Amino acid sequence: MLIVEDLSTRKRTWQKSTAGGNYNFRPGQVIMKFGEQLRTSIVKEYEWYYIAYNELKDQLKTEWEVRPSKAHPKGKRRKWNEDDEAKFLERLEQELEKVYTKQKVKAIDISRRIESADKEVSDVLSRMANRGPPGSATANDAPSEEEFFLLEEDLETIIADVYDLANFVRLNYTGFQKIVKKHDVSCLPAIPCSN
Repeated sequence: MLIVEDLSTRKRTWQKSTAGGNYNFRPGQVIMKFGEQLRTSIVKEYEWYYIAYNELKDQLKTEWEVRPSKAHPKGKRRKWNEDDEAKFLERLEQELEKVYTKQKVKAIDISRRIESADKEVSDVLSRMANRGPPGSATANDAPSEEEFFLLEEDLETIIADVYDLANFVRLNYTGFQKIVKKHDVSCLPAIPCSN
């Protein structure tokens, strides 16, 4: 599966290969592999908390037994063993814990900010409903335009943070799916199943 960006609309979509492993691309489309998609989609706040996809992918490759040459263009790598498996699983769990911890901390922060904004909105709406006629003592307690502007700004920031968190979770989820699939395809046949 590859990520395809339509240059005219700037819309990115996933495209599966057709039967036989071929892809159909129209002119004006840019194709990205997942590692490139991940690299170009990083939100600055989350920069150090994304899955280390390329490092995990590199860890799936064992050392060369026979380096690629003219005689052996593909070369031959050492078979994947139980020690490789243990190291890979340990690193995968570390990455999962890193991503999960950042997601959890950010979700708690956003929830706290939503609760605070809810209280502020309720307060402003209550003051708006209880304001009296112009010139009365309660008219001076009515919310100002600046208060509405600040509330709107707070809510926009919260919405943007929720959007960024959702993208962070989605990209990492896809990254973990892809790296596990690469692992299963390239490494598992080398390890005998124990019953």
